[in-house]
Amino acid sequence: MIKTLQKRAFTLMSRRGVRLGAREGFTLIELLVVIAIIGILASLIIVSLSGARGKAQDTQTKNNLRNLATAMEQFSLDQTTAPAYPGAGANGATAVAVAAASVTTRTSGASTLGADLGSYLQGGATSQAWTLTFTGQVTPATAYLSNGGATAFGTLWGMGAVLRNANDSGPSTFAGAATIRPCGATGVAAMDIGSVSASRVFTTCGPQ
Repeated sequence: MIKTLQKRAFTLMSRRGVRLGAREGFTLIELLVVIAIIGILASLIIVSLSGARGKAQDTQTKNNLRNLATAMEQFSLDQTTAPAYPGAGANGATAVAVAAASVTTRTSGASTLGADLGSYLQGGATSQAWTLTFTGQVTPATAYLSNGGATAFGTLWGMGAVLRNANDSGPSTFAGAATIRPCGATGVAAMDIGSVSASRVFTTCGPQ
């Protein structure tokens, strides 16, 4: 009798163990559903992070332009007669890129923005302030204008750069083909940058 009960108990425990063991795994469908959910969540996170990174880079671009604007004003104050800013193009009729190596003109002869503003920026011609472009940016991506040219310093200036975030709506930010013009200038050629209508352009000008 006892042996019979032991056999039955062992048989029941064995069967239960098999059933419990079967419940410990996942079916193929369950695994596929979990993988799909993880994929969707990962894609949402990547999109969110890329957007945040673009906004952070735009903030840096704006700060860089503000630093260049400050250097521009300091440069002017150090000249014999202020306001006096680096000229650009042929008597202000054309713009140059906002870059250290951009050739500008002024009374002392051809110069570069890097040479003119370098002493007012940490790092000079290699300063982080010159970082205004990025891969895939519409062209022209940056522009500097002054009403000065080959024979005189400028008394007015303006500069701008295309942003990454096409939805940026901050102050001094304009939609597509933004016109870069020196502050208060009349009769001075303007430069349109950001030829794609979906782009945004941040601008600054002086005297400030």
